[in-house]
Amino acid sequence: MNMLNEAQLRERAAAIRLLVLDVDGVLTDGRLYFSAQGEALKAFHVRDGAGIVQLRKLGVLVAIISGRNSPAVDFRMRELGVSYVKQGISDKQSGLTGAAAGSEVESTSSGLCR
Repeated sequence: MNMLNEAQLRERAAAIRLLVLDVDGVLTDGRLYFSAQGEALKAFHVRDGAGIVQLRKLGVLVAIISGRNSPAVDFRMRELGVSYVKQGISDKQSGLTGAAAGSEVESTSSGLCR
């Protein structure tokens, strides 16, 4: 395996313009808790939030695309300043195309490119 040195890693990281995340199992531990009223509750780690805030400060667009709908996700992403939040999206590729449209990233049929 060809390992990158620190300078190469920094160069590659500096080129990142868009980070797209799912929620369940990515920003949470994957478990779902339900209240007596049937509301799904989620636990978000504070370090993930701090990382998202730092990326936004560096000019990286952060987008959330989730297959589930959750008011908790809306609330947490508002706290973090993430404005591109799409929930209830079963076709993640279509959500990804929408996220790319709001950035300097182009969407192609095979994925995303600069």
